[in-house]
Amino acid sequence: MVLYQDAELTCFDELSTGLDFETRYHLMQKIKAWYANKPAMVLIITHYFDELEQLANKLLIIEKGQLVAYDTTVALFEKHVGYSAILIETEDINMSLPDSARFIIGEKKQTAIACDDVETQQAIISELNQHGLPFSVTRNSVTLIYLNALAAVSAERIGE
Repeated sequence: MVLYQDAELTCFDELSTGLDFETRYHLMQKIKAWYANKPAMVLIITHYFDELEQLANKLLIIEKGQLVAYDTTVALFEKHVGYSAILIETEDINMSLPDSARFIIGEKKQTAIACDDVETQQAIISELNQHGLPFSVTRNSVTLIYLNALAAVSAERIGE
C-alpha cells in the first residue's frame, strides 16, 4: 500500500526484519524496481548492509547519536577505503603490500586490503593467486565504509 502512494519521501524502518533471506532479497528488488525512474527519495533504516549495497546511492552513518559520515556511497568508499578492497577469508596473512595499498578494518576472521588504483589491485590479486588464497574484490562494501568511517572518527577523537 505504501508503494502505491507515490510519495516524494518514503521511510522504511527495519522493513525486512524477521524475513528470510530470499524474501528480503525479493522485497529489496521490488523496492528498487518501483523507485527506479521516480523523482522520489527512499529513506531506509536497516542493520542489513547488503540491503544498502543493493539500494543506496547515499549513506548517513550515525553512531551513538553522532553523525559519522554522510555522502554518496561512491564518495564514502573512496574516502574510507580507496579504489577497491580485497577481502581475504583469513586473519592470518603475512604479506608485504605496495605503497599504494594498506590493511584496513574488515569483518572478523577476514583480512581487508585497500587499493588506491587498479594496478595495485591486480598486483595483489596476482600474489594471492600464486599462494592459492581465496579472496573477493569489492568497490561498494557498506560494511567496509561503516567500519573504516567509525575508525576514522575514533582516531580523530583520540587526536583531539
